[in-house]
Amino acid sequence: MNAVGDWLPVAPESPIDVMAAIERARAELQRVEDPREAAVFVARTEALRYLAEKAYAGHEVQNQAAELALRAKRRAGELLAASALSRGGRPSETGDTVSMVSPPTLDELGIQPKDSQRWQAVASVPEDRFEQHLAEQQTAGRELTTAGVLAVAKHLSAQTARKAELNGRLIEPIDDYAEGPGWRLFGGEFQERLAGLPDGCIDAFVTDPPYPAESLPLWGELAKHAARLLKPQGLLIALTGQILLPQVIEHVSEYLSYGWVYVQPLPGQNSRIMERHVFQTWKPWLAFSNGTWPSGAIRWHEDTTPASVAQKSYRWQQDAGPAAYLIEHLTDEGDVVCDPSAGTGSYGEAVVGLEREFIGCEADAGRFAKAVERLRSRNA
Repeated sequence: MNAVGDWLPVAPESPIDVMAAIERARAELQRVEDPREAAVFVARTEALRYLAEKAYAGHEVQNQAAELALRAKRRAGELLAASALSRGGRPSETGDTVSMVSPPTLDELGIQPKDSQRWQAVASVPEDRFEQHLAEQQTAGRELTTAGVLAVAKHLSAQTARKAELNGRLIEPIDDYAEGPGWRLFGGEFQERLAGLPDGCIDAFVTDPPYPAESLPLWGELAKHAARLLKPQGLLIALTGQILLPQVIEHVSEYLSYGWVYVQPLPGQNSRIMERHVFQTWKPWLAFSNGTWPSGAIRWHEDTTPASVAQKSYRWQQDAGPAAYLIEHLTDEGDVVCDPSAGTGSYGEAVVGLEREFIGCEADAGRFAKAVERLRSRNA
């Protein structure tokens, strides 16, 4: 199949020729049923856009050619998303070669991976939103472009991810209490449940508060409670992200004294921080003290924790290994260690395992139940 042929005029003499080609192409697009055919059709529509400019067609005709090209890319993306493309003829686990009837690869289809990704992104925009975008651009007299549709796709993807994150953070409120040898766990918000504890009863807070910007005030509340509950020179040790690191330090420093930043390696994970174009290979643990830094009471140690490698049972659960390292080197046996965001009890289990006493708070009923089960299993 020639990329320029059939309905595509090679040398249009007028905009009328271009419009006639657009109408024929619209009818043919409805019959495109496989990715290879769709890829050729995309090439044709892009050529038609060029011919519309060459024929000095007006803005409206050129935009109709551009609209056709977008619809062709959308159709190609739909077909690619629905197809089972081959990985390229790699041997199977049994050592046999891939069958001759294996699905074609992108290379065999003549489609570049970047084009496949872009076309599928265009196709990911819901039909009503896609049509709305086209209508808005045309009404405003703006040019229709692939970049414009990709921007819509990116915006919708970010909205979906944000909604999923917020839904994941929704909690089932609880007001409960459980205890066992070496541990106590309060069900509820730490601001309320820790209020009943006496001043200066805790040696260290070890915790992992939420990272989003809307949670920044929580750091100030945490530091305020820690300043009351920590013994003199007691420590607040908290895992955080890096985007809002200066603001986190500012909120906590209102009540406690900055001490150090510890590095927690993230081998093999390398999350992409889109705001900075950085592959993240580590996360910071911040350490603050209630008064001067307790140098005389701390053994010499390195400021890099073991790597985070454990699997998670829920999205924001943290590997206890790095926290255990800090607990071991910054507290002593018999000390009281508190996690006001206990989750499913990862840090609590580490505290009890290191012969410290654990006090925790968890606001979600489901995670509270898992933490209680986990801590009780140590006493079984």
